[in-house]
Amino acid sequence: MDVSLFEAAKSGYNKIMLYDHQEIARNDDIKRLYTAALLGNAGDLTQLLNENIDLLEDVLLTRADTPLHIAARFGHLNFVRIVLIHKPSLAWELDQDGFTAMNLASENGHIAVVKELLACDPLLYKHKDRDGRTLLHCAATHGRLLILHELLTNFVDCVGQVTARGETALHLALKNNQEEAFSMLMDWIKQTHNQRLMYLKDKSGNSVLNLVQSKDMYEKKRDFYLYDFLSDPDSYVSYNLIV
Repeated sequence: MDVSLFEAAKSGYNKIMLYDHQEIARNDDIKRLYTAALLGNAGDLTQLLNENIDLLEDVLLTRADTPLHIAARFGHLNFVRIVLIHKPSLAWELDQDGFTAMNLASENGHIAVVKELLACDPLLYKHKDRDGRTLLHCAATHGRLLILHELLTNFVDCVGQVTARGETALHLALKNNQEEAFSMLMDWIKQTHNQRLMYLKDKSGNSVLNLVQSKDMYEKKRDFYLYDFLSDPDSYVSYNLIV
């Protein structure tokens, strides 16, 4: 078996099979590039680009996931850094599922890669996938606490964004049983006085407060969330008016 396919199988990356794409199969340099992306071999990448400076442009013709997507998925920071130096626009390319490299790095918890991509273009934090999910939504769904902290610290307006289903990051953290992520978001809400986010309802008509009440979590922890929030008189009045 070719090393690239072996590594893809070993790592669980079965979304692409390189030789299903004729454009890759018939181009040895592109084949080497994708192998380097899977392995995170920055040295091979540098050599390939020295031989053909337009190689990263050529991969856009393959209709496969870009090498940046693959490297970001596996957290290959040096590889990602070199790609962004030579072709930063790849950071906005979508894979076959409509995700940027940033989505994949966030989903898999690669905070260093996320920071590198944000340094390349800070506006990436606003990108929404086909379901309307942003980088913050992805981090909340998968409980990526370091990425949540990075976003809450540097991109505070991201918290109010909702998915195509009307879900906030708080909704997603609760629905996916990410209690630490939910707690981090709750702390941010209290510190920044953004209690209004607790009232936003998804398309099923559920606010975050509704979900906390109905969630199958330890009773003491559930009551703590509610009491801690409703102990604010203004929050209590508003809550009773709308629920």
